[in-house]
Amino acid sequence: MRLIRQLQNRRVQEQFAAYAILGATIGVMLAAVWPTLSNSGFLAGWDAGGHLLKAYFFAHTLLPSGLLNGWFPNWHGGFELFQFYPPLLYYLLGPLTLIFPAELALRLFTAALWVGLVPVTYYFLRSFKLPRLFAALGTTLLLGLNASFGLGLGALYGVGLLPNGLGFIMAIWALGRLQRELDQPDRGRRQLIMTGFVSGGLILSHTFSAYWWALASLVLLACHTVGRPEASRILKRYGIIVLIALAVSAYWWVPLLLTESFRGATGALQQQSFGELFKGLLLAEDYGGVTISILAAVGLASMALQRRWRLFSFFGGTLTLSLLLSLNVINAALPFSSVIASSQFIRFHAFFAWLMMVLAAYGIYAIWLLARSRASFGVVAPMYAAAIVSLLFLVIFPTLDEKRGFVR
Repeated sequence: MRLIRQLQNRRVQEQFAAYAILGATIGVMLAAVWPTLSNSGFLAGWDAGGHLLKAYFFAHTLLPSGLLNGWFPNWHGGFELFQFYPPLLYYLLGPLTLIFPAELALRLFTAALWVGLVPVTYYFLRSFKLPRLFAALGTTLLLGLNASFGLGLGALYGVGLLPNGLGFIMAIWALGRLQRELDQPDRGRRQLIMTGFVSGGLILSHTFSAYWWALASLVLLACHTVGRPEASRILKRYGIIVLIALAVSAYWWVPLLLTESFRGATGALQQQSFGELFKGLLLAEDYGGVTISILAAVGLASMALQRRWRLFSFFGGTLTLSLLLSLNVINAALPFSSVIASSQFIRFHAFFAWLMMVLAAYGIYAIWLLARSRASFGVVAPMYAAAIVSLLFLVIFPTLDEKRGFVR
């Protein structure tokens, strides 16, 4: 009984410490974007105003008539509102403009996309059994996720990639839920249905995020089924989730596919050479610097040294796939190559950066285990805490501050 009580107390202490770290991370994020919630004027992100206009039109014109879609006459000579962009952003942002002034609704929603990275990343890491404390520490690295065409302050406040931000959050959440479904094929029917609905919401959030999730989910499925006697049950569970997701979102993606031949070429985005892209991604130039790359390498290596081959295969395979997509190496050979092999391929950069940060969290955990095997807790803990603080103040916060100009 005493041992059980000690284990319970330790678990409570770890939960408290983890939640304190999560709260502190969210506090820093809110402090970074507080000027947008308190200052006068308008957000100047490239796309933000257009998204707000469409959300406002949906809530004030279409929704009162009981319509989820309709003709939008106020831009480009008029078009079907959700013919190209997935609608979930506008379903969420539009009703906020009925409660708050439109500009305030936009500010609140954009801040929520920034802060929302923390709980979904924590949920994802816990889905793969990373201990609470280190899953929470991993979320602090998100403060350095600042690629202007990916996700972070530059993307949200500088470029206004709101559907991208929502799709990113939904993709992480859906992949974390899928991991739990495949890892525990006896989970209840309610959880299975909810995972299907979350995945359907992802399709309604952003096409690139849904595309990445589909490829990553196949890697995850292979890691769970190869060489396992319960493979047929896992495959069935995966199939049900996909069918629910497709059914929930069919009213949007079916018309999209039917009109694919009428769409023109996508426009240009920021261009860099292959070498510059490769160097920037591997050295984490837009998400915390080379320290993140080193920690990620340690995290991946620790999985191999511990012979956690399924975990290693998933993260190694998904990271490699994300890198190839981010460099536009395999995009032309994949479905919908006319879009994902265009200049828009840089939208995959955020997924590679985020995966590197997730692996960095595993790296932090691996270094902790190594240190604890060689010294007492009383010696290791203060040194480790000092190293984490140094990482935050010397690596992460400078990257965060570099993009705060978009907020100001």
